[in-house]
Amino acid sequence: MLPGSRDAAELRGKGRRKLAVGRLLAGAGRLISRGYAEPDCRRFVKRLRRERDRPFTFAVAGIPYHDNAAERAVRPGVIARKISGGSRSWKGAESQSILMSVKETCRLRGVDFYEFGIEYLSGGTRALPGAEAADAGKTTSKS
Repeated sequence: MLPGSRDAAELRGKGRRKLAVGRLLAGAGRLISRGYAEPDCRRFVKRLRRERDRPFTFAVAGIPYHDNAAERAVRPGVIARKISGGSRSWKGAESQSILMSVKETCRLRGVDFYEFGIEYLSGGTRALPGAEAADAGKTTSKS
């Protein structure tokens, strides 16, 4: 492979994506500009006009249109549950799902799950590293 050819192929791919997104948005624009007699169609078009950009966020913002990452994230917990024969109670199922969630969060943040667990259980920490940054965007409301 020639130097730079991978970059050129990637740029061509981005160009095709941009073209496809343009066609998708143009087609959606044509659909919502028409008049419809059927009440369900009118209601749907009214909603599309109101939320014009939302249905196509994945196309414009480059957000994946699938949930493969989420599926892969929960898979180890599903496999562990199947191997163990499942939970014996709702409380056990809840505990297992919380532990799997914390374990995956530790993995994504590069934190050793077992070291975090020991520190957490000994009272040394109350939050995963990076939780402050994740919570910074959240707002709290006082009632």
